[in-house]
Amino acid sequence: MVLNSEVKPISDRFVLIVLANFANSFGISYPSTAKITQHARMDRKTVLRSLVRLRKSGVIEDTGKRTGRTKSVIVYRLPFAVEEPGEPLPKMGQLSSPVSIPSSPVSVPKLSQSTLENRQEPLREPYKVFQERISGIFHRRISTRWNDKELKIFRSILPIDSETLSMVERYYKTERGKEGNICRRDVFTFLNNYSSEVDRAVAWCKRHPVKNKIIAMRPETAQEETPEQVAERKKMLDREMDQLRQHFKKSHETG
Repeated sequence: MVLNSEVKPISDRFVLIVLANFANSFGISYPSTAKITQHARMDRKTVLRSLVRLRKSGVIEDTGKRTGRTKSVIVYRLPFAVEEPGEPLPKMGQLSSPVSIPSSPVSVPKLSQSTLENRQEPLREPYKVFQERISGIFHRRISTRWNDKELKIFRSILPIDSETLSMVERYYKTERGKEGNICRRDVFTFLNNYSSEVDRAVAWCKRHPVKNKIIAMRPETAQEETPEQVAERKKMLDREMDQLRQHFKKSHETG
């Protein structure tokens, strides 16, 4: 049910997933901020902001209880619990006091890699086009996802000039297959040294300008007629002249 929820932004949704993984059958969940940070793979400030938004929107409820060695871990209640037979599920705001807290937290499976990859926010156009062009330089499929490090360094170099990237593409296409070339071998290293790659590509393109190809068009020549074609054309002209003579003759007689 948590995975199908419409909680936004995505950071709030991942925090909610971690809370749900720690929750018992009554929706009681009390992982520490450090635990949420570890399992959601986000920084502490982002997690704290997400918890505030989730509480304000009513998605989670602060029971007012605290646990842990220092009694500083907040005990939350989530509305996504499944009611077990014989165990009535308390309503929001009607929790019994004191809240029964198990001695040890529920075993929490780590988030799958595919779920974590969904954290990558889609790039806006035309940035996505540049991402695909850079993937093409390294013969990487467009459908292949970039990892977090590649996306982070890619966003840091935006915006990208299309004409400059074209020079880089031309430079790599020509030089990478040559022995002793100094082209980068992977996307991350390329992005991490993008400015130097641009300088090298621009200098190379100045030394190797694109030559305009001039295509010479052959002039059309008149085809020579064969003797048979000449004779046939002459007969056709003679017939047309006879028809004209007859036409004028009839017109003169009737006049």
